[in-house]
Amino acid sequence: MSNLTYERLRSVISYDPDSGIAIWLPRTPSMFKEGHHSADNSCASWNARNAGKIAGGIAANGYYNISIDGERYQIHRVIFFYMTERWPIPICDHRDGDASNNKWNNLRETTQGKNTQNKSIQSNNKLGIKWVNWDKQHRKYVAHIRTNSKNRHLGYFDCPAAAHLVAFIEADKHFGEFARSR
Repeated sequence: MSNLTYERLRSVISYDPDSGIAIWLPRTPSMFKEGHHSADNSCASWNARNAGKIAGGIAANGYYNISIDGERYQIHRVIFFYMTERWPIPICDHRDGDASNNKWNNLRETTQGKNTQNKSIQSNNKLGIKWVNWDKQHRKYVAHIRTNSKNRHLGYFDCPAAAHLVAFIEADKHFGEFARSR
């Protein structure tokens, strides 16, 4: 777990729940060690570059990351800590699936299994319909969902929309608000 304390976090960033943006707060000389440069100079330099600016940056995977005291974090996890005074266990999820939307009403604590259900359609999905595949042998659409690490076959259908509806109803029973159908 992280060495970052709630007090330290609140001393270095400000977060606006409505915009989802974290801003670097100005630092004081006491936050810097004397070294090659004086604490006053290091502080002035840091504040000129960073204070009042958006904290963190976007990574290749689409998530915003932030470094605090030499440790890198996914910012949505830091925001959860900022708002609740505890780290999310085990996962902090974006309700809308958009990793860059860090508004407080878009973040929620969840499990890995539920987080997996909240993912959008995979790019290699040929039909463009979640939970539905074409079965060549039966020449029908097959509906399926995955629960408890097992695939659940839900039946064969002549129409892809019917297969999708059956799969969505079943997914909704198991995953509720996490059952993203697209």
